[in-house]
Amino acid sequence: MQGGGPSFSGDRELRRDTREANSRSDRCRRRSPAVAHFEVDGQPDAQAPSSGNVERIDSAPRFAGQVLLVDDHALFAEALADALDQSGVDVALAESTEPEAIVAQIAAGAPEVAIVDFHLGADRDATPLIAMLSSQGVATIVVTADASRTVAARCYEAGARGVFGKGIPLETLLTALESAADGSPLIDGAERHALLTELRLERTQHRARLTRFQSLTVRESEVLGGLCEGRSAGEIAEAFFVSVATVRSQIRAILTKLQVNSQLAAVTEAYRLGWVDSRRENQGSSPWDVHK
Repeated sequence: MQGGGPSFSGDRELRRDTREANSRSDRCRRRSPAVAHFEVDGQPDAQAPSSGNVERIDSAPRFAGQVLLVDDHALFAEALADALDQSGVDVALAESTEPEAIVAQIAAGAPEVAIVDFHLGADRDATPLIAMLSSQGVATIVVTADASRTVAARCYEAGARGVFGKGIPLETLLTALESAADGSPLIDGAERHALLTELRLERTQHRARLTRFQSLTVRESEVLGGLCEGRSAGEIAEAFFVSVATVRSQIRAILTKLQVNSQLAAVTEAYRLGWVDSRRENQGSSPWDVHK
């Protein structure tokens, strides 16, 4: 990310000085790969432009306010910042993805809109940041490679004005910036309601599935923990000084209580619902460390 003081000039002024050295006619002919065709999981993003390039915009800017860009992928962030800058947008790269640093930068620069990636590295997502930006009066647009309905719902719940894939055309993003700054909705009210309803239902189902783990006995939890660590029934039996038949009986009980049909399904469910991580956090380390 960009260093230096929390200013909205810096690299922007340098880019503009360089651009103004070229003739206007030459600029009008230029096409930029700054916001190009992106793919998600090997598939073209549904919101990506049909062409791999996006026209530069040299007419009167669609949005000329201040924008803060928060993305932990430096190459994408710098390319998007350059594309926005050449479209007349006063844009600054966030110096950090940490909320405290962003608060300080907001205080110094007073952006009207923030463009934020959803995944900010180290297993962190942007929902706390979106909520913080909204509380500071900064309209937030999320531009992410993970534009699933669940992610979109979580962003809207936190206060985002709009959620787009990273294949969004530059023209669409400029229109979104203008609408967000004006307080205009970027999503149909019925669609937003549907997304939030789906999110609530998903959380209810998640809690119901997680409740099944609470029905496990202490020993069954230990056996499941062993399976999640890749231990065989024989290794688990040896660790707890019991017979393999006893462990297999406990595994059958685990499958019944979790309502799954195989050990693999039980382990997958344990990881997917966060049971494994929660167990490790509560115990401070892997419970199998003592059996090594």
